[in-house]
Amino acid sequence: MRITRRQLRKLIKEMAWDPKSSPYAHPGYMYGDHGATPRSVRRTKDYQDYLDDEAKRHELRAQGLLSAETAEKEKQILRDYHEANKKEIAKFYNELKKSPDSARITCLHSPAYEGGFTQKDTKSLTQWVSRFGKKGKDQLSTVMFPCNVTELYNYFIPGKFLGQGNAEQIMLTPSFIMSGYPALMNYDDMMTQTLSNLHPDLVKFQSSSGVSKSSGEIPDINNFEQFLKDKIISEETVLDNWEVKGAHFSKDSDVSWLRPDYREDYLQNLEEQVEAVYNQCVKLGIPLWITDAANSKTSRVV
Repeated sequence: MRITRRQLRKLIKEMAWDPKSSPYAHPGYMYGDHGATPRSVRRTKDYQDYLDDEAKRHELRAQGLLSAETAEKEKQILRDYHEANKKEIAKFYNELKKSPDSARITCLHSPAYEGGFTQKDTKSLTQWVSRFGKKGKDQLSTVMFPCNVTELYNYFIPGKFLGQGNAEQIMLTPSFIMSGYPALMNYDDMMTQTLSNLHPDLVKFQSSSGVSKSSGEIPDINNFEQFLKDKIISEETVLDNWEVKGAHFSKDSDVSWLRPDYREDYLQNLEEQVEAVYNQCVKLGIPLWITDAANSKTSRVV
């Protein structure tokens, strides 16, 4: 835990990056035209107005483009959150260090997650590990469940816990079971930075300590026993110094309750998906748990 805390303190103390200082700093970048980066439009009034538009704050944060002033304010939220709740946060951290089959909480991260600004260039577990490894210093967003991995089937209940966005996607796609230090824990999505679509100069700026995430709101999870008692999913828990502990996938042939687009993607070659995930976990040397929704159980198969 000492290393994690030291690195977290470094992230919190690090100066806020100012996107206006970058040659890539202009509206063309934000709208997906990554090739349109001429220095002639650097520091244009349109770009400064864009950064100062409070209504776009979530959008700017997701791309790592908050102004230096706003980014510093959000770092202060992070400082205050950890100063006030460090003992409780340590309880979450220590629990996540345990093996998946003994931990009382479970954090899942899906390579196939589709965020508002996510650029998906990989969906398989093996491709993701080949790109990011089994350990990382960049902060990573996960969905945290108040249960052991073997109890995840309790959350595959149409209309009750799922349908909230992040949790639904995580439960319906092959996902990694993660450990790490919880930098931020919140019941709702905090619209933090999307690693796959961050401004390249921000990634370079934070390369020595890893990309850090932030929130414009004070995270609302700060008591370990209360989190277990309430049994409410954390739609976004950000892990620092994360590590892959295993994998999870849900299997259910009756997903009529899903949106049509989700349903089609999920049901297409479901048995082949299960076999593919199984083979990927064998290759990676990590355990795999499958949630069998029809029989209300989550079991280890690798």
